[in-house]
Amino acid sequence: MRALRRHTARHHERLEERLDIDARLVSLDAYRALLERLYGFYVPLEARLAPQVATVPGLDFPARRKTPLLIADLHALAGRAGPVATALPGVDTPARALGVLYVLEGATLGGKLIARDARRRLGVTPEAGAAFFAAYGSAAAARWRAFGAVVEAAHPDADEACAAAAGCFERMEAWLCG
Repeated sequence: MRALRRHTARHHERLEERLDIDARLVSLDAYRALLERLYGFYVPLEARLAPQVATVPGLDFPARRKTPLLIADLHALAGRAGPVATALPGVDTPARALGVLYVLEGATLGGKLIARDARRRLGVTPEAGAAFFAAYGSAAAARWRAFGAVVEAAHPDADEACAAAAGCFERMEAWLCG
């Protein structure tokens, strides 16, 4: 996990800067547009991840999928499913899949702050419009640690995992900010 964090730090920072969450929380329309773009990235990516992470011992991927949460949020906010991303990071090995899932699980952990700000600024709640950002509720930190333990136990090829994680950040940035 340390190698993943070190290798992707600048990618993570650049995505945060370019995404500008504050600008996405100025109105329900801007927030809904963000959720629609996230949906377009997560749907195809989670579909591609499923077969690879199914082979990783101890990883309950169905319980970690975010697509159902995005669907619930879009429904609550009268959003719609739009186009889906086709330029996705490679997940054709378990190591690459774990690298990509590192990015998605890390985003879940960071989503707690966004959920709090979205509630304060827009009035959305985990039950109505902020399920995605509030994923795992109070168990988010524990779920992150459990994911880290699975990654460590799997001993993925570090170069593959790090390259896939960096690629995920780049593809996500291109999709969300392009």
